[in-house]
Amino acid sequence: MTAALLLAAATLLAACTQGDLETLAERAVAGHRYEEARTFYRRLAERDPDNDEYLVWIGRLSGWLEDFDTADVTYNVVLARDPEDVEALIGKAYVAIWQERYRDAQVLLRAAKRVAPNDPEVPLALARCYRDQGRMRAAARVVERLVEREPGNAEVRELQRTVSRPRSQTGLFGHLKRMWRRSPWGST
Repeated sequence: MTAALLLAAATLLAACTQGDLETLAERAVAGHRYEEARTFYRRLAERDPDNDEYLVWIGRLSGWLEDFDTADVTYNVVLARDPEDVEALIGKAYVAIWQERYRDAQVLLRAAKRVAPNDPEVPLALARCYRDQGRMRAAARVVERLVEREPGNAEVRELQRTVSRPRSQTGLFGHLKRMWRRSPWGST
């Protein structure tokens, strides 16, 4: 039964137009069905291998699915074709952040900023990188500038709430981390 269903699904996908597949992929993303969406974008990329937008989506979805190796490889393909593809630079930076490779992320985000200095996604990613490192002051400074530029951006406002908490709300771990940094052992 399962083999028959897979064959039927493969036949239906083969019969879909490019527009149909794009619609199916977008609906799958909107429904948080990321594995399904990635399958649709892979099919789209097979049909149109020069379309980097499909590859960026495959990289993005792979990152969301914590398939970091696939995400990195996919972003590398896009960046080999166009080293200034801002979406690929930011996406690869997020993969680095999720893997706690913060320096790599910052290098990628600096490259993205050189290419697109006014793209709000670049400082948003940088603020998240700082936040995930526990560098709340640096994150708050970036977010403060973003709020001035993008006052209606819901993502910016949400990030502002997470980085603007008073120290007493950051918890015991944050307090211990700050104490360690101030100690003679943590300053090396």
